[in-house]
Amino acid sequence: MNDTRARIVAAAPTVVGLDADPADPDRRRAYIELIAPGESTRASAELANVSGCGLVVAGLWRAAGVKDARLNAPYRPGTAISRLVSIAHTVGAWVSFAAGRFPEPGDMVLVGDNSTGGIEHVFTVTAITVDAQGSAQIESVDGGQRDGKRFETILARSRSWQGSSDTVVGDASRLIIGWINTSLLPAKSPPAFVATESFSPSVARFSAALPDEANRSQHLAPAGRGAAGVDSVAPVTQAAVDLVKQSFGVTPVFWGRYFSTTTTGGTGEFHHRTENAILRAAGIRVAPLARQTTRVGGSEQDGESDGRANAADLIATFGGPYLVAQGGEFFLFLDVEANPSLSADYYKGWCKGLASIDPAITIRPCVYTNQCDDKTWSALNAAAEAGTPCHGLWVAHWVASPGVFQPLGDWRPNDTTPHPAVAAPVLLWQYAGEACDGRFDCDQVNPTLDLEKDLLRCLILPPR
Repeated sequence: MNDTRARIVAAAPTVVGLDADPADPDRRRAYIELIAPGESTRASAELANVSGCGLVVAGLWRAAGVKDARLNAPYRPGTAISRLVSIAHTVGAWVSFAAGRFPEPGDMVLVGDNSTGGIEHVFTVTAITVDAQGSAQIESVDGGQRDGKRFETILARSRSWQGSSDTVVGDASRLIIGWINTSLLPAKSPPAFVATESFSPSVARFSAALPDEANRSQHLAPAGRGAAGVDSVAPVTQAAVDLVKQSFGVTPVFWGRYFSTTTTGGTGEFHHRTENAILRAAGIRVAPLARQTTRVGGSEQDGESDGRANAADLIATFGGPYLVAQGGEFFLFLDVEANPSLSADYYKGWCKGLASIDPAITIRPCVYTNQCDDKTWSALNAAAEAGTPCHGLWVAHWVASPGVFQPLGDWRPNDTTPHPAVAAPVLLWQYAGEACDGRFDCDQVNPTLDLEKDLLRCLILPPR
């Protein structure tokens, strides 16, 4: 077992029972030392009263020697979970949920809503058993729990996984979004804690060593090079495919095209009667984008109406039986061009609309927008906190002048990480636009992904 993972597994049981109840000052002090080292007295008291699931995970990471400036004081309100996911994306440690894939002890798991009103929650796996049917029994340590007096506490929980649902006895099931492979986290020093027996044989008192800021690099290193992709407003033609292949020197794995409604073809609308055969012959999958850019800042009702129309268009274009035969689970990227930016209400409605058309087909809501569109990133965080997660991001940040083809380079986290961080994986990077005199945009797949399991299985290979 990796040293970082082993230290997390060893530390997690020792914090079970720590509690924010002022009536037990030793236990409260130990809890605050875990979640808020280096914070002011006022900030520590405030953090002791907020949901602590993400704060407890951060404390366990610090205890295991994980080194990243985003774990340092002062804490930025609203980033308890998103900063952990951001750290994971920086180092390629994020793993999106997929059937047959499971976390390991020490990993942090992110779960969200299952259309039951639940909110996002994270926990640390301490043990896992998978049976022959692909179901899992998991032991975990969870912050964000409440004691009998409604104070924050840390508990050991037992949970089961069936399909994409995470279930704790007595609680509503939640959607499994993904997890962080803690063996890949940047731990470059010995454990940053000393645990000594304190008020109870089963609970250790944490003396958190404050991070050494001077020894931490905040530079985001390249993560390798991903597969090529393109997107275009113009319909796909054989000449366009030939031009793209000649430019990249390889066949792109996907081509982004637009969908709106079944009755009115919007700008850039996918023409399946002519484009299907060309893309199929080349082995290129469609990355579908939902396009109604002037409406994405609207109400929940607007979003729900548009989501229904987008889902109906996608299903009608390729045919429901064909999509089911292809796996029945697909990404759909909402095209946000920051004029206006996305609203949380619209996104929540849009997700509802996507889920309302065909129960046999699961459309995973994703978002495309510019890296600097902080209003959209904030809206996604607000929606996630209300129980509506995002399943993937397509981040636009051009590193070349428009109109000029730019060959594939290394993936650049500085150009692909949302600010503020979002609890969703960055799947694609649009790194150059309007290449070859405006014929297509240049894209790259995140090289830290499993190309087939994390992306291509949720894109659409057109029928013949």
